Amino acid sequence: MNRMNVQSIMATACLLALGACTVDGADGPAAGALEGRLAAGAALPILRGGAVALTADQAGVARPVTPGVRGGQVVVRAVGDDRLAVQALTIDLDDVDLEHALGDTTRVLHLTDLHLRLGTQRDGVAAWRADGAGVDTSTTVELVLDWALRADDGDVLPFASQRIGDVGLELQVTADGPAVVATVDARVAGPIWNFGDVIVRDLDLTLALADAP
Repeated sequence: MNRMNVQSIMATACLLALGACTVDGADGPAAGALEGRLAAGAALPILRGGAVALTADQAGVARPVTPGVRGGQVVVRAVGDDRLAVQALTIDLDDVDLEHALGDTTRVLHLTDLHLRLGTQRDGVAAWRADGAGVDTSTTVELVLDWALRADDGDVLPFASQRIGDVGLELQVTADGPAVVATVDARVAGPIWNFGDVIVRDLDLTLALADAP
């Protein structure tokens, strides 16, 4: 996947959600306020336009799957001075159509009600920046994929949620004036779920988040 760098993502977050912030760092009071906001727990909305990529594999033929991001949020809380907890994560995805070959014919699987969410709360070491205006962490989480199949007649058939373990997650949070902006990168290699002989694998996502008091 072509990934925007962190500076570009934060600039996009500011322009879309907050309008007048900068990405050069916060002043002293705003920087100090970041730890206080995170100590109380901060719910950061996900901006539409994040990059999500999967691969659908059938009989050795791999096809890219790139559902759009409709919204969601990440809840982050500072635990003491040295831990940063990801308390919740929800990502709402656009519908996806997958081609499914059956002998000499090809059908289209219409996947709908796609949501990714955090399976269990996890935390990681909080690496605070020297000016106090930002903090980074890396951890490994479990994600849960909720999904359903929309039949040709319009009926929606929910399927069992799929658990995706050992997802590497990187979180960067920055104070920018009164705003909090953040990026999330997560990826895991290997199968995620399958429908018949269609195997969906290799999740890779990059999200931009922004919130203001």
